[in-house]
Amino acid sequence: TYYLVSAVLMLVIFLIIAFRFEAKKVNYYFLIITFLTTISNMGYMGIAFSKTLEEAILANKICYIGGCFVPPIILLLVFAICNYKVPRWVLNLMFLYNIGVYLMVMTIGYTDLYYDEMHLDKFGNATVLAHTYGIGHSFFYIILYGYIIFQAIVLIYTLVKKKPVSQKNLWLLILLLTINILSFIGSKAMN
Repeated sequence: TYYLVSAVLMLVIFLIIAFRFEAKKVNYYFLIITFLTTISNMGYMGIAFSKTLEEAILANKICYIGGCFVPPIILLLVFAICNYKVPRWVLNLMFLYNIGVYLMVMTIGYTDLYYDEMHLDKFGNATVLAHTYGIGHSFFYIILYGYIIFQAIVLIYTLVKKKPVSQKNLWLLILLLTINILSFIGSKAMN
């Protein structure tokens, strides 16, 4: 039920943002983030409802669409709100890296590059894809930790340098980053 509610809520949020959309750069990032998160949540729902290992693997690959591409979009959102221009070559490098990691994700079920071993478990009524990490998963941590570190650096730098940025927006981003970090640490501790 949790995964179904989560997926439906994200879909509703995406539709609200899409229909109330104003053509501003920051709004594009919010729209993309909610779209990718909706897809990712539907992937998690797919894992929870899967009956076979193949179904769970396919759903897991859908989850990683958000996992691989939401962090750089959030970083671009932070750059946009803080009024920093990112050079095109940096953007290209970021997305090439993320595409490379996602291509490794696509090998799940065919090679042991990303996941060494996999099997299905049950957690209550939900199916869980149990796995051990392969060497390729290490590159995903760079996405997770690297983008969070860059966000923190940009936000702290903007705060310290007193850039002409809305202090309310800046503190809201710092609060969101803090919640993001704490929830990530909390989810790892629960696992």
